Amino acid sequence: MEYLGEHNNRKVYWSNYSYEEFDKLQDNNWICFAIENGLPDSELFENFVRASIQKGILEFKAYGKLSTNLDDDFDQIIVEMKVLEGHSEIDVMTTWHDKEGIANAFWGCFHATALPETADMDNLKIVCLHFDNNDFKDELKDYLKRFNEGWLPSEEE
Repeated sequence: MEYLGEHNNRKVYWSNYSYEEFDKLQDNNWICFAIENGLPDSELFENFVRASIQKGILEFKAYGKLSTNLDDDFDQIIVEMKVLEGHSEIDVMTTWHDKEGIANAFWGCFHATALPETADMDNLKIVCLHFDNNDFKDELKDYLKRFNEGWLPSEEE
């Protein structure tokens, strides 16, 4: 996991999406910003969802052409875990962003308002990743710099 910077007192990390990285996910109190324009391997994605829930994810924010599919798949796995496997209450917000630009969707990570009451709002972390391992680190770092300078993205950005 690579530290990219911070904005609004929220530290931002880049994670390589692979089995090896699941054990390096943040423990508790984090938001996932997942960038995707295709569908990931379903078994690998399910393993990621389960590891994320175990590691205390608060929100899964999917961005890209097929973000609605990712959001639905994440929710489906949660339902299976609750109904078929008897897991205790899983309180993860999922959202998708396929109509706005990446900067606008990323900016939303810093102003999440639908988090559970258990969230420590002073210590939220954001973990960014891309399911086919495309590298968006430099672009996200640029947005962080611009956010910290007071820039607000338009809906298209």
